[in-house]
Amino acid sequence: MRALTVAGLVFVLVSRLGLPAPACAADPEALAQATEAGDASAALALGTAYDTGDGVPADPRAALHWYWIAAQQGNTTALFNVGVMYDQGLGTARNPSVAAYWYRRAAEQGNARAAYNLGLLFEDGDGVPRSQASAEHWFHIAGQAGLDAATARLAARPTRPTDADYATAQALIEQRGLAAAAPDVLGLLQRAAGHGIKVAQYDLAYLYENGLGVGADRIAANGDVANKIGTYSVAVLAKENNVPFYVAAPISTLDLSLESGDQIPIEERAASEVTHYAGRPVAPHGTDAKHPAFDVTPHRYVSAIITENGVARAPYVESLRILV
Repeated sequence: MRALTVAGLVFVLVSRLGLPAPACAADPEALAQATEAGDASAALALGTAYDTGDGVPADPRAALHWYWIAAQQGNTTALFNVGVMYDQGLGTARNPSVAAYWYRRAAEQGNARAAYNLGLLFEDGDGVPRSQASAEHWFHIAGQAGLDAATARLAARPTRPTDADYATAQALIEQRGLAAAAPDVLGLLQRAAGHGIKVAQYDLAYLYENGLGVGADRIAANGDVANKIGTYSVAVLAKENNVPFYVAAPISTLDLSLESGDQIPIEERAASEVTHYAGRPVAPHGTDAKHPAFDVTPHRYVSAIITENGVARAPYVESLRILV
């Protein structure tokens, strides 16, 4: 059972985040108009109203609808709330895999509760592959953000040998050289860096900066990789020039329920980020724009996928399943 629910807590959103709740939906029509004008906070307030029955009849489906709109605009609270709705099965069928996606996005924007709930999903293997390493990773992030429950949960878990991971990585680099050792050391450095070893964080950044690895936001069962926009073009250039292209990512990014990258949901950024600059329009009024935040790199361009549980190589349909 998750630590939080959308209903049943006193003024739910305040309990979730420890922040003042958005304004009540005294005028749903005005909030809807503001939402249409691109006001994410208005969509969040409208979702809150339907979530709690504040000024309108409680309606979980309507709440999810308005939270979703706010989340698509990057509102951190809304990202978390959509995750909770899918986690608890409120306003929609329960889908912990989808909940994990929204929790991750909220956690990456600093939402400690989202990180904690994501850790619980990985700890239980609920909607995501069971992974104690991934659970610890998200509990650690939540604890760093000041969530006492996460700190307490981490304290009750056995300590991982992250210092040994870093020492092993350094020994491999000394023996083989940086480029040759990259496939084996990226996972070790990633695990050590994720547990707060600063020098490992520096070394990991150096490897990425020098083109010896990229990260991933989600990896499908066949090895297709979704990452920040531009990754695909780099992968193609690497293959054409006979340069290995490694992906280093925590096991939590694997989603074996997705057969290929075609099924990975891609965040669409606001069109105004393309059509406007510094608040001023740079395109004719009414111009639409496609602005994806990620692209998908087909597995044929990936030399290896490195995780804290080991290294996977083609065929990824077989090798990735061994790691989870």
